[in-house]
Amino acid sequence: MRFAVYILQSLSTLPSAIKAFFLELAPFVTSKGAVQFPLDHPLPAKLICRMVRFRVAENIANARLKAAAKKKR
Repeated sequence: MRFAVYILQSLSTLPSAIKAFFLELAPFVTSKGAVQFPLDHPLPAKLICRMVRFRVAENIANARLKAAAKKKR
């Protein structure tokens, strides 16, 4: 069970998401690509969902750019 608790304590992401949600992440410990949530507080599920959606949108946009660049060759 400790392993599962450890996974829920932090969220790894790219620096772009950390920058995009900088103000909302201010109460938490952050690094270049991770956010640490305190174990004695509930997880901010809505914030985590918005961060995941942000990264999915970034990935889709990057894939489209890559595909468009490949077609131009």
